[in-house]
Amino acid sequence: MFYGIELVDYQQLPLNFDHYNRDNQRRIALRMLAALKAKREGVDLDKSAPLPVEALMLEDALAQLQSLS
Repeated sequence: MFYGIELVDYQQLPLNFDHYNRDNQRRIALRMLAALKAKREGVDLDKSAPLPVEALMLEDALAQLQSLS
């Protein structure tokens, strides 16, 4: 699975993020967080996919995303 870390800005929420229900917002935020942390740690995303995600609440995931930007 290709994450497109070079093509997608994982620090920016997707367009119309507020239109997704909370469960999907959480899934999106957790996947974004996993991709950003993996990139920061030098993980080869092509060889390590799918990346594990943390068990965080939506607000915590969004706060961590904010702190990484």
